[in-house]
Amino acid sequence: MVWFLAILFSFPVFWGIQIYWKNISLKNIVFERKLNVDRVFPGIPVDMTFMLANYKILPLPWIKITADIPENFNISNQKIYKTKEKLSNEHTIITSLRSYEKLTRKYEVIVEKRGYYSLLDVKITSGDYYGILKSEKNIHLPVTLIVYPRLVPIEKIGLMPLKPSGKWHVKRWIFPDVLDVSGSRDYTYSEPFSDIDWISTAKMNKLQVKKYDYNAKRSAVIFIDIRTHENDWQFHDRDMVETEIEIGASLVDYFYNEKIEFGIATNSKLMGGTDKELLNPKTGLKHKMNALEMMAGMSYYKRQSFSQFMNYNGKKLNKEDVIVYITAYLDDEIKKHLNYLDGKGFRCKIIIVRPQQSEDNIGLKKTVDIVYRVGGKLND
Repeated sequence: MVWFLAILFSFPVFWGIQIYWKNISLKNIVFERKLNVDRVFPGIPVDMTFMLANYKILPLPWIKITADIPENFNISNQKIYKTKEKLSNEHTIITSLRSYEKLTRKYEVIVEKRGYYSLLDVKITSGDYYGILKSEKNIHLPVTLIVYPRLVPIEKIGLMPLKPSGKWHVKRWIFPDVLDVSGSRDYTYSEPFSDIDWISTAKMNKLQVKKYDYNAKRSAVIFIDIRTHENDWQFHDRDMVETEIEIGASLVDYFYNEKIEFGIATNSKLMGGTDKELLNPKTGLKHKMNALEMMAGMSYYKRQSFSQFMNYNGKKLNKEDVIVYITAYLDDEIKKHLNYLDGKGFRCKIIIVRPQQSEDNIGLKKTVDIVYRVGGKLND
C-alpha cells in the first residue's frame, strides 16, 4: 500500500518538474548565426559564426543545436547529416552551458556551386544529466548567401583566338564578325571554318576569309535561354544550363574589363524575390555585380519563351545592340525570331552549348551566325 501511494504521488511531482523544466530551461537563451559576407564567388571560404549564450542562473548540462543547411554547403571538419524528408541537410552541435556563459564557434564554409542559398530554421534542444527531462524550441534565423557564377577566361571557353603577338592594342569585340565585313584576305589556317568567304575563294582560286572592321561603339545584350530540349517540362539538362550561365558570366567579366557596355537578359524564373528579367546595357563595377547576382539567381524553370521576351522587351533595346544568344536548343520558332530581329537592325550572334548538329544553320540568315560552340562542361 505504501509503494502504491508513493508511485501515485510521484507522477504529479514528475509532471510538475517536467513542465517547470520546459518553461525555464530555454528561457533567456540567445542564439545567433552570422556569415562574414553575403556574396561570394564559388570556392572562396566563408566564415559562419554561431553564438550561444545562457543568461540565467540555471546551467544546461547538455544542449543540442540542429540547423538546416543547403545541400551544397560544405562545412570544414563537421559531419553533415543528409535528410530524406527535406531538401536541406542538417548540421548538429552538442555542447553544455554554465550559468551566464557565452559560447562562440566559427566554421569555414565553402560553396562550389552558384545560387541563392537561404539558411532558415534552427532547433535548440536541452535536457538534464540523465536525459529524462527535455525541452526544445524552434528559432527562425534567415541568413542568405549569394554565390556568383564561376568566371572562366574566355580563351579557355574558345570565344577569343589567342594572339601570339600579345594583347589587343584597340578595344575589339570578342566576336570577329560582329561588325561589318570590309573585304577578304588569305586563309592562314587559324581562322574558324565559318569565316571562309566562298565567293572570294572562287574568284581568287585559293582559300579566302572575311576581313572585318572593328568599332567599339556597339553594346551587347547577353540573353541566356535555359531551354535545353523540345519538351523542357519533361527533361532538363542542368549541366548545360550551368555551362550557359558560366559563359554568360565570363562574357560579362570580359566586357567589363574592356569597358564595353553590356546588358543581361534571361527567360529563367529568378530566385531571391526579384522578377527583373533584363538589365539594360551599361558599364561599371556595380552593373557587373548586378549582372552576376542576376545570373546567380537563375533557376532551371522557364518563365517565357525567347520570342515572348523580345516581344515584351524589344522596345527597351537599342537596335544597334548586338544580341548574344546563348542556348542549348534551336528550333524553327527561335530561328524565325532571330531572323526577324536581324531584319530590324539587331546583330544576332549565337553561342550554342551542345555537340554539332547539321540542321542548326538551316533556316538562319547568313548574318545570323552560330559563332561559337561549346560541347559540354567548361574545364578549369
